[in-house]
Amino acid sequence: MYKRNVMILTNPVAAKKNVSINTVTYEWAPPVQNQALARQYMQMLPKEKQPVAGSEGAQYRKKQLAKQLPAHDQDPSKC
Repeated sequence: MYKRNVMILTNPVAAKKNVSINTVTYEWAPPVQNQALARQYMQMLPKEKQPVAGSEGAQYRKKQLAKQLPAHDQDPSKC
């Protein structure tokens, strides 16, 4: 079964200035240890396709995932 990788990315510049910390919660992020690399990957995606929690991009990703990995392929009870 597929487990999504949820990641909260923090903008390091805002964190260093001790102002309100700028964070973004993605419904999925690449499974890497380096947060800067994950942030760079997400910034390379078009804004409308970034899987930010609750956004149009997150819905788009779910729709694409349903096409690529249909529920009946993952769970025999849904056949």
